[in-house]
Amino acid sequence: MGVAPSLIGTYTAGPLQFEATLYFQPAGLYLVHLTQPDSGRNMEALAALRGAYGEPVSSETSMVGKVYRWRADNLNLSVEAYSFSSGGFTINYQPLRTAASGRL
Repeated sequence: MGVAPSLIGTYTAGPLQFEATLYFQPAGLYLVHLTQPDSGRNMEALAALRGAYGEPVSSETSMVGKVYRWRADNLNLSVEAYSFSSGGFTINYQPLRTAASGRL
């Protein structure tokens, strides 16, 4: 990623709790990375994303798991969720302009 984490903490969304890491570049927020520490709640987190953003615009399955992608143009937001075969689950929120070009 090439950008050091700037802020690390806990984020709670309803009944879900995540380990949150925020990354900043000189132009502002670059990436919000959320990790679901309770693998038993992965499907609940995925359902919450579907409730917020609708069905993913794309999804891919690989040997390590599945990635889901949403795009919210009205919010300038790219959302990616990774459901790993090992049980891990992470979500990345990134401004669309940053996701497309690596900067704002």
